[in-house]
Amino acid sequence: MEVTDDGSPQGARTVALWEPALMDDLLGENGAPVRRSAGAEAARVMADLVAEARAC
Repeated sequence: MEVTDDGSPQGARTVALWEPALMDDLLGENGAPVRRSAGAEAARVMADLVAEARAC
């Protein structure tokens, strides 16, 4: 027997895709724009959420 559906109750879920901002002061190889790292951006977003007293 294969279980393919989870019928247990669960709250609403929101999924967001985020593209980090370009860093104005840095250029990559051949002058390509550089984005903030995923870890740095995640830390910034989490700090903003905590500062606004919002629960994730």
